Amino acid sequence: MQDSKEFIYNLLQRARSLINAINHSSNLDKYVRDQIVYKQQDSDKRSKEDNSEPIVYYQLVVDFRCQWNSTFKMLNRFILLSSIINEVTFTPKNIDGVTSSQVLKLSKLAFSHDDWNLLSALELVLQRFEESTRLISSTTYQTPSLEDKKFIKKAKQLIASKSKSEKFISTYPSTSNSTPLTRSLLKIIKKSLLTIESFLSNCEAPLPS
Repeated sequence: MQDSKEFIYNLLQRARSLINAINHSSNLDKYVRDQIVYKQQDSDKRSKEDNSEPIVYYQLVVDFRCQWNSTFKMLNRFILLSSIINEVTFTPKNIDGVTSSQVLKLSKLAFSHDDWNLLSALELVLQRFEESTRLISSTTYQTPSLEDKKFIKKAKQLIASKSKSEKFISTYPSTSNSTPLTRSLLKIIKKSLLTIESFLSNCEAPLPS
């Protein structure tokens, strides 16, 4: 059985392979780009009706493996486009110009419900690191400003809040279908969140002059 790190690695590799397959195929790339336009139009329309900020959808990108912040960017875009990704992998025959060999390849790259949940949880961890890194870069050489303190407060609220991923972390292990691998993965994710929360708490201490 795969260990936790290997499972996460393979999950990310599958995402990279799928993004590359889409970007290197004119038919798939056009389909995804068109669907993004439609999603953006719907988002803009809803935001006007609700008087809220629209969700912004971007093109898929592959990360630089030595830069975790680029992995966050890749996952963030990938997850926002999950409905399109599922269409590409589960019903590729509906896309014009897709060959039988592409259909077979895409079906092997499909993501299950649990896969999406774990990717979302991983994105959440990387998001906290991204926020913490921005905090470090803005406060290392100066006393935290009012905006910095607001950011710290917001970051803590984000960590404390029950997002979908965090709900998944707290509830999934209790299900009868939970596997040792899944439980191990979720422990790693939860530990990372607690580490970042501790860091953010320490950020409120006075910085050395």
